[in-house]
Amino acid sequence: MPTHDNSGGVAAPAGPTPHHHHPHHHHASPSPPPDAASGQKVRYPYDHPAIADFHTAPRYFGAPRSGGRIHAAVDLWAEIFRPIRAVADGTVIQAPYYFYLGTNALEVHHPGLGTVRYGEISTVRTVDLHGGEHVKEGQIIAYVGRLDGLSYQMLHFELYAGTASGPLTVVGNPPFQRRHDLINPTHLMERLQRTAFGH
Repeated sequence: MPTHDNSGGVAAPAGPTPHHHHPHHHHASPSPPPDAASGQKVRYPYDHPAIADFHTAPRYFGAPRSGGRIHAAVDLWAEIFRPIRAVADGTVIQAPYYFYLGTNALEVHHPGLGTVRYGEISTVRTVDLHGGEHVKEGQIIAYVGRLDGLSYQMLHFELYAGTASGPLTVVGNPPFQRRHDLINPTHLMERLQRTAFGH
């Protein structure tokens, strides 16, 4: 049975807004107020910090990829099968499906935050979740997967405003090849990491 853990929870932003972030520019910003409508709390997706800085290549949002595409997520490197927890209460939009190099992805809508694609999750160690199912903040929803042919693994964390519909991957929409309501999750992840671990 998945566990519920409220440690490291913080108030959700008042609403998703696009952010432009230079990968090597760091600055602290105050935490936004709680979302008035939902009172949503948000937490870091791991119980421990990622093992590599998500501000550096190739892990940062906007990092170059082959064919002119740019990275649509922040990558939180971790050991294989590290538990991934729901960052907030939400509803599963899309149960786990094949994503990349032998891994799956899971899509969850978190009211007051947006839609998150939890990518590069395990196809071997799984959590039985279905579309329409509710998840709680801190609930284990997946485990870090093994990327075929690579020596590292991660949670690939994509964030969307939730203002559009349809598939999240849109090959004909350069340079991210993602749906147009994609949001840079860097500032959110910085805030969650700072709240959970103090850095």
